[in-house]
Amino acid sequence: MVAQVLKENPDLKTFTVNNKPLTKDKPWNSISFFTEATFCKLSAKAIDQLKVRIDDLGIHKPTETLSENQQPARLAHPKAYEPWTEKETEYLAKALSYTNDLQVLSSCFQRTESSLSSMGKKLIYEGKAAIDPEAQALNNI
Repeated sequence: MVAQVLKENPDLKTFTVNNKPLTKDKPWNSISFFTEATFCKLSAKAIDQLKVRIDDLGIHKPTETLSENQQPARLAHPKAYEPWTEKETEYLAKALSYTNDLQVLSSCFQRTESSLSSMGKKLIYEGKAAIDPEAQALNNI
């Protein structure tokens, strides 16, 4: 019955339980950058510098403003549920030229691997992250 109503009324929006609109697959989900052979051309010094830069951006959404079920994520990933800033996405776009290692990126950006993968794929898809084809070619040998 619900399917019939939706079919007859295409203007109705379908929502999931958490009230987010259902969307078709995001076109960037097909990007395989993070599932290819892992590489990291970042030195320990570069990783430390990136961590400092990310720390300097601070937290804009205090933990106490998050829902109770979101707050525990902040213990492991201090920037969990934090909106992406323009500067942070710029840092991620640059970092993707040097690594596809989600563990390294997670430790630098203080976000979950899934969050980094999603944003990274989107940046690559939109042409905002210039991934290094030479580094990828070396990993495919």
